[in-house]
Amino acid sequence: MIGLRRIALAGSLMASAGLVSGCGTYLPDIVTSNEPHATAFLINRILNHAKCELRDAVITAHNKDLENAGRYGARRLDWLDSATAKITIKLIAEEKGTLNPGVSFKQLLPSVVTNFGNKTSVTTAQSSAVGLGGLLQADATRTENIDFSYVIKTDFLGNQTRRPVEPRPCKEPGGIFLDADLKIQDWLDGATLPFLISAAVPSEVDRTAPDVLTHEANFVAMANGNVTPSWTLVNVSANTANNLAAAGRTTTGDLIISLGKPAKVQQAHDISKLNSGFSAAVKSGS
Repeated sequence: MIGLRRIALAGSLMASAGLVSGCGTYLPDIVTSNEPHATAFLINRILNHAKCELRDAVITAHNKDLENAGRYGARRLDWLDSATAKITIKLIAEEKGTLNPGVSFKQLLPSVVTNFGNKTSVTTAQSSAVGLGGLLQADATRTENIDFSYVIKTDFLGNQTRRPVEPRPCKEPGGIFLDADLKIQDWLDGATLPFLISAAVPSEVDRTAPDVLTHEANFVAMANGNVTPSWTLVNVSANTANNLAAAGRTTTGDLIISLGKPAKVQQAHDISKLNSGFSAAVKSGS
C-alpha cells in the first residue's frame, strides 16, 4: 500500500513540474502571440506612436515660438530648428520557472509511557522521519534595442522654419503601456515654455539653447503563478511548506527620447540608456 502511494506521489510531482517546464528554459517571445511578425508589428506601432507625438510636440512649440516672436520681435526657440532627436525603444521579456519538491517519510514507533512517583504517567508518541527536497530554477531573458535618429528641421518641420507648420494631431491607438499617451507634448512644452515666457520680461530673457532634453517612459508588467499539491498521509507527506512549482513572466517596455544639439545629443542619449539599464537592473535585483 505504501509503495502505491509513493508511486502516485512521484507521478503527481512529475505532472506538476511539467506545468512550468518551459518557463525559463527557452528564450521567451517579446509578444505572447501566435500571429506572424507580432514583434515587428509591435515595434512599428510603438515607433510610429512615439514619432507622431514628438512631431506634434515639435510643431506646437515651433508655432508658439513664431507667434511669440510676432509679439516681442525675436524668436526664442530657433535652436529647435537645428536640433537632432534620438529615439530608443527597449523591450525586455523575462520568464522564470522554479521547481521545489519536498517529501518527508515518517515511521511511527511504539509510544513510551513514563511513570512518576506520584502515581501519574505520561504517554509520549514516537516517530522517525527523513526529509528529501530539491530546488531547480531557470531564468531566460530576451532584450531588444532599436535606435532611430531624426533631424527636426527636415523630418518634422519639412524645412519650413520661417512660417507656421500645419499641425497633424496624432490618432491615439487607445492602448496601454507604450501604446498609451507618452506625455511627450507635456515634456517638450515644459522644457520650452520658459523661453517663451521670459521674452515678455526683458530682465529674464535667456536665449541660450539647452544642450540636450531627455524624456523617458518605462512600463513593467508582471504575471506569476504557482501550484502546490500537498499530501499528509500516515507514513509520508509532501509539499507542506513550499510551493512545488512556480512560473512568472516580466515584460518591460522602455522609451527614451533625447533632443538637442547634434554634436552632444548622441553622448547624452547613450548615458541615458546606460542609466536606464542600471536602474532596471537595480529594480530586478540582478
